[in-house]
This record gives sequence, C-alpha cells and structure tokens, in this order.
Amino acid sequence: MYYGYPNCFTVWDPSPFSPPLITGERWTTAPNATFNDTTCNKIALPARLSIMPHSAPLDIKFFYPSSATCSNSSSANEWGSFPCSWNGSALVSFHGSWDRTPPTGYKVVYIPWDMKAAGPVAGNASETGYQNLLYMPQVEAGPNNCPTGCTR
Repeated sequence: MYYGYPNCFTVWDPSPFSPPLITGERWTTAPNATFNDTTCNKIALPARLSIMPHSAPLDIKFFYPSSATCSNSSSANEWGSFPCSWNGSALVSFHGSWDRTPPTGYKVVYIPWDMKAAGPVAGNASETGYQNLLYMPQVEAGPNNCPTGCTR
C-alpha cells in the first residue's frame, strides 16, 4: 500500500494552493511533467483522517469500557471520566511543533471511531474529525510555553 510519502502529502489548509485543492486531497512539493498533484491523487491511498501538519501521532489507544458499567450508551464508565458512547473510539497523543504558524500539537485527542467501517467517523476532508482532550492552550514559544513548558 502506498500512502504517498515522501512524494505526496495530504492537504490540511487549502488556502495557499493554486489551483484550489480541498482538505484531504494529496499534493506534491515538486511537481514536474510526469509527477504532479493529479498523479498523487491517482496513485496514493488517501488518508483516513486529515490532521494538522506537524501533529505527528505518537500513540493510539482504543477505549473499551467494561460492559458491566456501560449497559447503555449514555452512562459514564467505571472511572466516570469518559462517556460509554465513546466505546471503540480512539485516543491519540500528538507530537507538536511550537516553531510553525500556527503552532500545534502536544496534545491528546478523541477521535470518534466507526467500528463497523474500521475507521474514523469523519472523512478525510474534515478539519473537525477529532476533539482536543489534553492540550497546551499556548503552544507558541514563551517562558511558560513551548518548547520548555509544554506538556510532553
């Protein structure tokens, strides 16, 4: 399976592209006469979920509360921390980058997961396919911010 790297990348913010692209499409940094954005979209498998650049996933855990405490989808689990409706959903930790615009990452996110489709609920064109759970509100460089004061 070929997802495109190192030749093709997934669009997150389509505004800098001309002609316009959409979030989730693939593009290349070095188009030429035989390899371009169209080539990437034909030969590279699309990402299942688009994430902001420099937000490299470090780990993924799937949430499976005990069936004894989750007899319906609205109750809380035995720790009272996550709703039972999150059953099967993903919790992902992201590495980040404070020296880019906008700064991003250094967070744990919740990704709603479709267990039947074996993938995220949101499509790859979504910019809202995950929800921040634990994150640094100020990732940009500063004395109490990143890179020295980040949650890592």
